[in-house]
Amino acid sequence: QWNHEQDKAFSRIKDIICNATTLAYFDPNQPVIVQVDASQSALGAALTQNDRVIAFASKSLTETEKRYANIERELLACVFGAERFSQYVLGKQFVIESDHRPLEMISKKNLRAAPARLQRMLLRLQRFDYVIQYRPGKEMVLADSLSRLPINRPSEEIPLEVCVSLIQFSRKRLKELKEATKNDATLNRLMKYILQGFPEKR
Repeated sequence: QWNHEQDKAFSRIKDIICNATTLAYFDPNQPVIVQVDASQSALGAALTQNDRVIAFASKSLTETEKRYANIERELLACVFGAERFSQYVLGKQFVIESDHRPLEMISKKNLRAAPARLQRMLLRLQRFDYVIQYRPGKEMVLADSLSRLPINRPSEEIPLEVCVSLIQFSRKRLKELKEATKNDATLNRLMKYILQGFPEKR
């Protein structure tokens, strides 16, 4: 049954999703935490700043990855989180939160001391300036829930830098953006060039 009450609830959900209270805007001046978790069948990651979520990500494990040891899956989740949010964290120190305590020590040890598969994952993490910190599983609500509800069908990954153009704003935020654009001299000039073409001379 789909009546007025259901329609109202559906509209309310859409408003909540589009509202800035659901996802926050990334601030390059604030510290970054990437929360990660691995289950038997999937990986979950969440990018946060000041306890506000910036972005979510999850990935179903392949049949081979499902047979990894627990520590290997947990480190794979760290690699997945860092690589998935690379455009936010590259060149910036950030914290990776995991509920697997041994990862704290493994990331600090000499690379040669780790088993071959962990070595390869640690090598993938070397381009990042990160610190792995332990956090109890009961406090890892975001990443834990993302890792426990995987999509069981293969899906093509859409890079985040492509998705930026598809962000939806609330009507209020869209109005604010339009007003700010009208009052910005550089954006006004850009808009003129887009609509009327670039001038023949600089």
